[in-house]
Amino acid sequence: METVEGQIVIDAPSPPIMDVLADFSTYPEWSGFSSCEVTGTDAQGRASTVAIVLQAGPVNARYTIAIEYLLDGDGLRWSFVEGTGITDTEGEYRLEPSGEQTIVHYRGGADVSIPLPSFLRKKLVAEGAKMGRDKALKGLKAFVEARR
Repeated sequence: METVEGQIVIDAPSPPIMDVLADFSTYPEWSGFSSCEVTGTDAQGRASTVAIVLQAGPVNARYTIAIEYLLDGDGLRWSFVEGTGITDTEGEYRLEPSGEQTIVHYRGGADVSIPLPSFLRKKLVAEGAKMGRDKALKGLKAFVEARR
């Protein structure tokens, strides 16, 4: 699986950022996903599984991820449960408070099932992962800062 990492500084403390990360209904507004639907919740009422639809270039995927929350509201991570178009995905958002700002660290990756020669699929996945990271971080920053 091609994994990419990145970070961005958001002009907000961690709690409102974590609120956005935990509210999957807002993801289509800032993340690039076509739709997100919470399909399961944990004992605290937070999303534990989420069904996602992603239409990006040649990737038309419908898949479910499991959500794990990091201690002390420091972020969340996800892992693949099932789906079509994507055969695996995992990653995390980790929040690092820095005064009145927060550094958001992103790590994510996915494998897709596109009928292409492996060298082309690998290149497509690598470019898609970088575009997804950039869209997620920049979209999250704009969304959170606009709500302040």
